[in-house]
Amino acid sequence: MSRILLTGSAGFIGFHAANMLLKEGHEVVGFDNLSPYYDVNLKQTRLNLLQEKAGFEFHRGDVHDQDAVTEVFKRSAPDYVLHLAAQTRLLRFQAAQARLLKETGKCVNVRLAKLR
Repeated sequence: MSRILLTGSAGFIGFHAANMLLKEGHEVVGFDNLSPYYDVNLKQTRLNLLQEKAGFEFHRGDVHDQDAVTEVFKRSAPDYVLHLAAQTRLLRFQAAQARLLKETGKCVNVRLAKLR
């Protein structure tokens, strides 16, 4: 089976995607910044459930941090990337809008792609 780097692994969609991939026999490398935008305890609970399963490992980091992304690629050597990291309800806050516009150019925009 494949080794998949999954960004946003502590989020709602990422958590369920990781569970599905693990059930199918894939190895999943979770990558998430555990942003306090909403309950970090909920995110940690999801990660704890995933970490109980064989084939899951977690790396904390932000997709905006090129060094962290490079490092997780080196350490995990994934076959595929499933990029689900996102900031929910971002448009509700003007400050968050400004941050998004500023950081969009910095974000590592990866798509589900064959890496090898």
